[in-house]
Amino acid sequence: MKQLSILILFCTVAAQAQFSLHTERTGNAKRYGEKNLFTAVISNERGNTAYTVRQELPFDVPYPAAYLNEQTGMLLLAYTFDGFIEAYNSSGKKIWTKIFFEGIGPNYERTITAAMGNTSIAILTSDVTLPKAKVQVFSIDGRKKWEYELPYKMGFEIAMSPDETFIAAGSYYAEEGKTETSSLLLSNATEVITATDVLFRKASFSTANRNVVLMSEREAAIISTAQKSEIARVHRESAKNIFTDVLWKNDELILQEAQVEFPAEGKFYFKNPAFTKYSSLGNKLTTEQMMNTTYSTSSLRKTQKAVQVIFDGKEHSIFEEKKN
Repeated sequence: MKQLSILILFCTVAAQAQFSLHTERTGNAKRYGEKNLFTAVISNERGNTAYTVRQELPFDVPYPAAYLNEQTGMLLLAYTFDGFIEAYNSSGKKIWTKIFFEGIGPNYERTITAAMGNTSIAILTSDVTLPKAKVQVFSIDGRKKWEYELPYKMGFEIAMSPDETFIAAGSYYAEEGKTETSSLLLSNATEVITATDVLFRKASFSTANRNVVLMSEREAAIISTAQKSEIARVHRESAKNIFTDVLWKNDELILQEAQVEFPAEGKFYFKNPAFTKYSSLGNKLTTEQMMNTTYSTSSLRKTQKAVQVIFDGKEHSIFEEKKN
């Protein structure tokens, strides 16, 4: 089974976060008996450590993915290879464990991704030995609410609206040169709002969830929750770029794209990011660009009068409102 090879090229910064997450991966274990160390440090809004979770891992077990609710301090650790998730409360106490793929041994060709709300958790799971990817929704205490099978075998990404009304989930099939992709917008176990073939890397919901944008590296689908359909699709301004971030501000859509450079030595980086503003119907309004700029990571954050670009510890304002 061939996996889609798509870079995870951005991070998110939430406004007014109460908690933040820092992870460390140490060790160079290469043989039986050696172990690596995974550490998750959760800090409160004052910058003090709220709690720390440490896990030793055998040399052949990948590090877990970490998901933090920045408002409540709840942490999920997803151990994809072994097929389970651990949940920790804001004091660092492990409150439950969920085991997926019962009867199936450890597997590198599987996915576990999560989206967290204040009252619900949505988890997308898939395994190469199973016929369909699956969305499973749990309460905060670990009680299962509902589940839904996606169209294709492998899961990709999942997102939840801020009010937890909608869940977006992507799946794909890739084998022998053939690729099929799908993203669904769900409201519960029985209602599919709509579907698109854009396999999204990030989702963003507008005010009152009127629209949701599902963004891949090359295009973005705008979906109207009222019309229950895709109403527009926008593409990169330059074929050399990839989309890296998206957000809504005052019901206008802002998409960030940048060129990716792969030096002969060292890590990849981005350069000359461009930011394009669209109407809620996908009509292009204006573009701003940061020329002669390189960085490793970035994110967008909206403020009252502008949008802040956070990149490598620096800040830059775009689309500033003009003073009267």
